[in-house]
Amino acid sequence: TLMSIALNNGPLPNSAPDVDDEEINLGELLGVVIENRWLIAATTVIALFFGVYKAYTEIPKYRADGLLQVEENSSGGMVANLDAMAMLDDYTPVAGEIEILRSRSVLTDVVRNLKLDLIAVPEYAPFIGEALARRMPASERPKIRVDSLDLPDTMRGVSLRLEMLGEDRYEIFDEEGGSVLRGTVGEQAVTNLPDGGELKIFVSELQGERGQGFFVYRIPEQSAVRSLKGRVSVSEQGDWSGILSLSVSGTDRESVRKQVDEIANVYVQQNVSRKSAEAEKTLEFLDRQLPLVEQSLDAAELAPDIPGIPPAGANALRDFAAGISALAVSSATGSNAWIFAPAATRSLMICNEDASRMSSVPGLNASPQRPKVLPLTSPL
Repeated sequence: TLMSIALNNGPLPNSAPDVDDEEINLGELLGVVIENRWLIAATTVIALFFGVYKAYTEIPKYRADGLLQVEENSSGGMVANLDAMAMLDDYTPVAGEIEILRSRSVLTDVVRNLKLDLIAVPEYAPFIGEALARRMPASERPKIRVDSLDLPDTMRGVSLRLEMLGEDRYEIFDEEGGSVLRGTVGEQAVTNLPDGGELKIFVSELQGERGQGFFVYRIPEQSAVRSLKGRVSVSEQGDWSGILSLSVSGTDRESVRKQVDEIANVYVQQNVSRKSAEAEKTLEFLDRQLPLVEQSLDAAELAPDIPGIPPAGANALRDFAAGISALAVSSATGSNAWIFAPAATRSLMICNEDASRMSSVPGLNASPQRPKVLPLTSPL
C-alpha cells in the first residue's frame, strides 16, 4: 500500500527537522572560554597596554589658521571709458592666488626668514622620555633656541650633539663622539673643521640640567620647503568670495602660528613688489609717449576743425587725452593702483595714426606746457 511504501522510504521531504540539533549549547561555549581564559586575559591586557601607551606618548598636533582677502584690481577713474573686457583682463582668479601662496617662491622665503631648515631638539629617554618631558613644568623641561648655524653644505643633514656643561656653557660633539667646540650661551662660537670648513653657532637660550643633550643640525633647504608645503592648506571660503583660508599644521604651537603669519607677510610683500614693477613699467611707457601726448592734446582740440578726421578718431583722441591726464594726476598723488587697459591701448593706436596724419598741420608742433608725470613714491 501507499502507507507501507512511505514508511519504508523514510521520512517525507517536508517533515520538520529536529529542533534539538540547532539549539546553541551555552555550556559548551562557557567551557571553551574557561579552557582558554589565560589566552583571552593576556590578549586583553596587551591590547589595553598598547592603547594606553599610544594615548600617553602621542605627540599633539596643532593647526594655526588665517584669512586673506583677494581684491580685484579696479581702475577707479584712472583711465576713462574702460570696457568690460579690459576689466576682465585685469582680474586675477582666486585659484591663481592659491597656487601663488603654495608656490616655491613664497615658501622658500618663509623657510629662510624663519630658519625652518635649522633643527634643534632635546635628547629624550627612549619610549616615554618625550611624553614625560611634555608633562613637566615649563621652567623645568629641556629647551634650546639656536639663532644661527653656519656650516659647509656637505654637513647639511649631519646631526651634532650639544651637551650642557652648566653655567650657560655647552660642548658640541660630532657623530663619532669627538669634541668639536665649546661655547657660551649668548655668544657666537666659531671653530675650524678638519676638512677646511668653518662651523659657526649662536645659541641664544639653553635650559636643562647638567649633562642634558640636544641634537642640532641643518637639513637641505628644498627638503624644508617640501615639508612646509605638505603642511600648508589653502582654500577659498565659499564661491567667489575672494576670502582665502590659510592653515598650517605642526607639532609646535608657537611655530605654526609664526609660519601662518610669515606666509601671509611674504605673499603680500611679493604682491606689492610685483605691482610696483608693473607701475614702474607703466610710468616708463607713459614717459616715452609724452611727445605723442602733446600732439594728441592739441589735436583733440583742433580735430573737429581739421578736414579728413573722422568723428571716431576725434573721440578717440579726446578719450586718450583724458586718460593720460588722469594717469598723470594719479601718479602725482601716489595712487597705488595702475591699469593701462586695452581700451586705452586702442585709443593710443588711433592717436598714433591720426597724429601722424596731422603732423603737417601748422601750429601743432608748438605744444603748450604739458603736465609732468611724477615717479611713483608711495608703496602699492
